[in-house]
Amino acid sequence: MIDCGLSRFALWRPLRRQDTAAVVRELESVFLERGSPSKILTDNGTAFASGQFKQFTDSWDVRLRFQCGHVPSRNGIVERNHQAIKTIAAKKGCTVPEALYWYNVTPKDDVSPSTAPAEALHQYHVRVKGLEASPLPEPEATRDSIKVGDVVWVKNPAANAPCAMEPGILPR
Repeated sequence: MIDCGLSRFALWRPLRRQDTAAVVRELESVFLERGSPSKILTDNGTAFASGQFKQFTDSWDVRLRFQCGHVPSRNGIVERNHQAIKTIAAKKGCTVPEALYWYNVTPKDDVSPSTAPAEALHQYHVRVKGLEASPLPEPEATRDSIKVGDVVWVKNPAANAPCAMEPGILPR
């Protein structure tokens, strides 16, 4: 999948099967994580032409647009994207997910990091693996650095949730 808008951000998910149920399952996962698009451009494959797929897109209020795979307009963007990711994987000798990562964090004008698809999509600086220094580790709080009467996070013993923390006063 590729955002055909300004970001050109790409997602690459393996499908165990090429049927409607598998496609719907992956698209729903993406929609739940990132939100649904206003429309989807797809080919005329049987997985996309089924009533089940139409029902899925209707439930998310997503318009469907069908186009033959060989039509060179927007499908050219998708095909160039796939070719770029496959080329990165071949040149770096890496997996497709790692090549996809490098595609998404690489600036498209070779100058400004903000032209990287990940930065255009997320609207914040994305640290690049192996190129940017790790942040300095946070100093660990010790018992000596906390004094009686300081406000600290305390687990509520009556709460069922494993992370039920609330501000409290350090007891004596």
